[in-house]
Amino acid sequence: MKKKLSIITAAVLLILGAAVLKSKYNTDDVQSQTRFLMDTYCTIQVPGSIEVLDVINLAFKRIEEIDSKFDSL
Repeated sequence: MKKKLSIITAAVLLILGAAVLKSKYNTDDVQSQTRFLMDTYCTIQVPGSIEVLDVINLAFKRIEEIDSKFDSL
C-alpha cells in the first residue's frame, strides 16, 4: 500500500512540476537534441533558452554511462 501511494505521489509531483515549467517558459523556446543511444534514437527536449543545452548534455552523458555498463555485461 505504501509503495502504491509513493508512486501516485511521485506521479502527481511530476505532473505539477511539468505544469509549472510549462507556465513559466514560453513553449516556443524549446531546445532539442537527438542522439543514437541504446540501439535507438533518443530525443531530449527542454523548455528554455540556449543555456539549457548543458542540462541536455549532462542527461545524454548519464544515458551513455548506463548504456556502456549494460554493453559490458
